Amino acid sequence: MTGFDRLSYQSRWLQVAPERKFLLWLLLMALAFTLPAWARR
Repeated sequence: MTGFDRLSYQSRWLQVAPERKFLLWLLLMALAFTLPAWARR
């Protein structure tokens, strides 16, 4: 991944709606908490 690719990716990420980023973050948090418990069963 070149620096240019990273820059274009960052600008695309900045265009994403904040609430969508928040939902994605919530989903990742939920996965982080549920996966270990689910694997322990």
